[in-house]
Amino acid sequence: MVYWLSTLIARWYFAEVVELHVIGREHFPRAGAALIVSNHPSAIDGHLMMVVCPRRVYFLGAAQLFIPLLARWYLRHIGVLPIQSGDNAATLDRLGSLFRSQQLVMMLPEGFAHSDPSVRPFRPGFFRIAGRFGVPVLPVAIAADRAALSPREARRRGRRPRVDVSVLAPVAVPDLHEDRAAFAAGVEALQALVANEVARLHGLRAFGS
Repeated sequence: MVYWLSTLIARWYFAEVVELHVIGREHFPRAGAALIVSNHPSAIDGHLMMVVCPRRVYFLGAAQLFIPLLARWYLRHIGVLPIQSGDNAATLDRLGSLFRSQQLVMMLPEGFAHSDPSVRPFRPGFFRIAGRFGVPVLPVAIAADRAALSPREARRRGRRPRVDVSVLAPVAVPDLHEDRAAFAAGVEALQALVANEVARLHGLRAFGS
C-alpha cells in the first residue's frame, strides 16, 4: 500500500513538477529477475524508478538511512533492504528470495546521492550480488538538473527541472569472485557503460535535444 501510494505521488511529481524524458523502457524485462544499477544524481532516484519501471521494484539502501524511526518505517514499507559493511546475511537471504520469485531490485553503487554530473566510481558489491544470484544487471543512466529537488528554484527560473533517463540493455554477469582481475574489469566496464550514457545524455541536453 505504501509503495503504491508513493508511486502515485511520484508520478504526479514527475508529470507536473519535473520535465521527464525516458528512453529504452523496452529493456525492462516483462518477467524475470534483474538487478537495476544506476548512477545517483539525486535523493529521489528510487522514486524516479517507481515511475519509469512498469514493474514493482525493490531497493538496496545504506543501513544509515534506517536510523531515524520514521525513515525506517517508510523505507521498509516501500521495499528497501539495508546493506552495510560487514554482516549482510539477513539482507542477502531476502535478496535471494526476491530473485527466486522473479523480482526486480535496484542498487545505486555510487553510494550516496551527489549533484556532480560525472559518475563516481562504482562500489563493487552490485557485481558480486549479480554474480552470486545469477541475475543480469540492467544499467540505467540518469541526467538530472540540480533543481530537480528544488521546484521553487526551478519556477523562479521560469522552467521545470529536467530529468533524462536511459535504460540500457541487460548485461549478463558471471560469478567472478575468485578471479580478482576479471571481477574488477567487469565492475569497471559496467561503470563505464553507465558513465558514457550519462555523458551522452548531458551532451544531448546541451544541444537542446
